[in-house]
Amino acid sequence: MFNNLQWGIIMYRRVIVFVLLVVFALSLAACSGSQATGQTGDVIDDPEGAQVSAKTIDTEKLLSTPLKQETQQITSKAENKQPESEGIINKSGLSKPIKSSGDTITIYTNGQYLIGSPGFLYAKKLFQKKYPDKIIKVKQGSSKVIGGYDKEVNKKIMAGDKDFDIFFTSYPSSHLRNKTYYDLSDYTSLVSALKKMQSGIGKNCTYKNTVFGVPFDIAVLSWQLNENLAKKLGITVPEGSWTLDQFYDLAKKARKDSDGDGKADTYLAEVGSRTPLILNVIDQYNAMHLDIFNKKASYNNAQFIEILKLLKKLYSEDLLRELKPGEKWVRDDKNALLWHRRETGYDGLGRNRRIVYYPFIQGSKSYPFEISYFIMNKNSQNKELAAEFMQLHLSSYSKRLSPSIEQYYKENDAADKSAFIKGGGAPTKKNMDLFDNLINYGKVTLQDEDMLVTVFDRIDDYIEGKISAEEAVKKIEQKAKMIFNGR
Repeated sequence: MFNNLQWGIIMYRRVIVFVLLVVFALSLAACSGSQATGQTGDVIDDPEGAQVSAKTIDTEKLLSTPLKQETQQITSKAENKQPESEGIINKSGLSKPIKSSGDTITIYTNGQYLIGSPGFLYAKKLFQKKYPDKIIKVKQGSSKVIGGYDKEVNKKIMAGDKDFDIFFTSYPSSHLRNKTYYDLSDYTSLVSALKKMQSGIGKNCTYKNTVFGVPFDIAVLSWQLNENLAKKLGITVPEGSWTLDQFYDLAKKARKDSDGDGKADTYLAEVGSRTPLILNVIDQYNAMHLDIFNKKASYNNAQFIEILKLLKKLYSEDLLRELKPGEKWVRDDKNALLWHRRETGYDGLGRNRRIVYYPFIQGSKSYPFEISYFIMNKNSQNKELAAEFMQLHLSSYSKRLSPSIEQYYKENDAADKSAFIKGGGAPTKKNMDLFDNLINYGKVTLQDEDMLVTVFDRIDDYIEGKISAEEAVKKIEQKAKMIFNGR
């Protein structure tokens, strides 16, 4: 059975998936403009009976002239019967011709998020335009338990499964540990695309000098300042990096009686911030003190105990709060100084927004951020074709159409400003620089979902007063050893 905090983690991630789909849809709509009268939409059929509507994708309108010419040339070559009988794929200026052992690439995923996301539909559309006689299939994993999907993928690959070529994951650590990925270092086009992106992205796609995957999507956690409340309370929030101790001190200052009824009604952070705050802190700590590859963990120490005690004080002193039974969640609560944000690109950094870092713990030199990856099955018999799909996903063509890809390239000044209309106007240089800084200093924490749930579970017990901080850290370290010894 899961406790409340564990369900909070699960629901938090499910909500994030929903929000991402909405954000992607808005970005897509912004790029597409108004729908023309009589315009017909595409319905992309996927296996398992899933149909994904792509009615907002108007190929003739969205594909820019250079790309349109390119796809016409490639289509023409396909129609002229280039030596497809020998399995040759013409890559028309992208790289040398490649050989394919089949006409289908299969992508393995853990849910509808990938299948329905415009980011995937863009890449799929580009691939189908370039190779009209090739097919992309999607297969969904069957596991529904936390951590089960990645275990399922590893088990299949380690058993020699060749039924899929690419798999989707947000937790690459188990695949690195079990060596179920294929090194992409020899695909110069993919390596070149990663080098053109913000440096932090390439670093987080590399392990021991191997390129283990390419980013599907990227996000960083941050706060947005409620500037009206800050002015009313006379509070100044740090513009750069700040510590967890400073966060606690500011939380005390933010508890004020704003309406004169004798009761404090303002808070530092909006309701529901507990899970992302603790997740961010633990990710930072694990980046320094958890090494799943060498089976090392350090939780039973004074530093971690002090971190837990400070987190508990935020709630025991009523400085942060969660939803009460029957209470309705309000987005951007006027009585909260900081609003939680999960930024997936510049389109959320409009000119009317002041972005604030999450607090850093002592010794941390990186900022947690999230990447979902496309990783190649090392057993794939269609590696060249799979790499071609990945290349199109990262290509300048794709990024020109999809703001979710475009924004992570260094030459981001060329960003399509129409994509930012929904996000409060074009982003300020200050916010763009801040976002880039978070990406470049960002680190994807390599950890197991089992371990993540364990840490949250013990922290929850401690915050709720069920165990002491000392008991919590001992239990966490004991669980880490059990997980390590079970491998």
